[in-house]
Amino acid sequence: MIPADAANLTVEPLGKLAGNAHASCPIRLDGVRATTGQVLGGPRVVESAWPTLRLTGILECLNVSAMACGLAHAATLSASAFIRERHQFGEALTGFQSIQHAVVEMSTVATGMQLFLEHALRAHAAGTDATQAISMAKYFCSEQLQQVVEKAVRVMGGRAYFDFEPVSRFYREAPFCLFAVGTVEIQKMLIARMLGL
Repeated sequence: MIPADAANLTVEPLGKLAGNAHASCPIRLDGVRATTGQVLGGPRVVESAWPTLRLTGILECLNVSAMACGLAHAATLSASAFIRERHQFGEALTGFQSIQHAVVEMSTVATGMQLFLEHALRAHAAGTDATQAISMAKYFCSEQLQQVVEKAVRVMGGRAYFDFEPVSRFYREAPFCLFAVGTVEIQKMLIARMLGL
């Protein structure tokens, strides 16, 4: 074991476009040695990293899917509130059919995302191999979130570009879901395997 004063830990925070609710940092450990008893999860996981990584990956995919659902719901609520308060040509935006249809589309897609997530959660809770359901939820929710948030920005127009407007943050955060915990392309590859393709 190397004495603590000989060990060196370097942490360098990275600036990001979004996702700043948690820091992203490369961590470098120099001169550090750990016994098997000091490994996270204890000695039993030293030779079983893949099952642990697979489980945490599954949970992260569900988490990203839930995040996408939450952002889609929040974007829909923001757009709905905006069209109720905003008036054009002496009429609330709720009176314009094209605006109504945009919000209806957002609400419908957000509901579909929620159903995909709930299906994946039920499959995972059943204890069977839920890879297909979870990958489908992650893929579908991530892709559809982009459409919902973009539609919210269009409905709200220039107002959506101001930092005080939550939709501007949703617009920056949404792309994270496309590549977090495995890109949507990786999810499609896993789905193809499960379909026997």
